Formats: sequence, C-alpha cells, structure tokens
Amino acid sequence: MRIKAFLLTLPLVAGLTSLIAWGGPSLTAGTYESLAIATEDGLSLTLSSDGLVLALAVDGEELVGEPAPALWVRDMSQAGEVTEPNLLANPGFEEGDTGWSPLALNQNITIALASDAVHGGDWALKFTGPADAIGFGGWGSDPISV
Repeated sequence: MRIKAFLLTLPLVAGLTSLIAWGGPSLTAGTYESLAIATEDGLSLTLSSDGLVLALAVDGEELVGEPAPALWVRDMSQAGEVTEPNLLANPGFEEGDTGWSPLALNQNITIALASDAVHGGDWALKFTGPADAIGFGGWGSDPISV
C-alpha cells in the first residue's frame, strides 16, 4: 500500500449548507451510492457508500485526484511517540523541499521554508497570507510505502 502525507490548511467551516444523498429520497436508514456535503464557505466533500473520498474541493478547486480511503485513526495510545524509522523522506525539511510538493494553492497563501518557529531541526514550513482573506493551501509528500 502507498499513502501520501499531507500538510493542509483550509478555511474555517462557517456552517453546513447542504447535505445530499444519491440513491435515496432522503437521509434515512438505507443504502446510498454516495453522500455529498458542502459548507457556505466553499468546502465540499463527496463520500462513496463504502467510505471512500470521491471528491474534496475548496472554492471549486478539486483536491482529490482519484477515490481513496479517508484517514482513520483508531488507537491513540502511542500518539506523539516517535517511531523509527520515520517513513517520511526529509521530514524536517533539512534537505530543503526535497520529497515534498505544493498541492492546491490560491493567490492568498504562500508556503515557504522558514528558519523561525521550528519544532526540531533548522527548518519548517511557514504558511502565510493576508489576515482579512480566506485562503487555502497544502504540501504533500512523495508516496510512502507502508
């Protein structure tokens, strides 16, 4: 199996504006082909009946290239513990942006390597944009074999 790690920032969800189920007349117990939700601030998500993410868009910009399972975390007992080896190539950006690439960015967001506000090591990703504008952006890792 191959997965990608994502560093993603999205606008705050202001409120759910629509919930649409295909394959049935209303959201009642039953079987549906897919389920779509949208918010008034431009976020939309479509899930298949078996839980695959079919589409995820912000302000009409699609972020999903092909159907994929959503990330599920079930056991939090070791959360925060370091596991060796780290599966991410260049996890601390010590080799610049090697192994990482921008996903969807709009004109309001800039993502750059920065040496201030680092957690460990010498570099971090810094997301910046105007305080009065909604923006979105993200960086994804190269595929990781697990």
